[in-house]
Amino acid sequence: MPKLIIAGSEDRHTTLEESRALWAAAAEPKQFWVVQGASHTDMCSFAPDEYRDRVLAFFAATLASLSH
Repeated sequence: MPKLIIAGSEDRHTTLEESRALWAAAAEPKQFWVVQGASHTDMCSFAPDEYRDRVLAFFAATLASLSH
């Protein structure tokens, strides 16, 4: 199953190092995006347009791949 891991660079609950380890351990297909300045739950506040675009593109690609 495709995975999109979004990490905040300032997250103290799941550190960037921990997020990178989760991504490294995950099977393909996978994507990893670090939102600079964001903490644990405010990624959309730091990059609203990019957040929307990346998440919608991920969902669209994932749904398209599942329908084949």
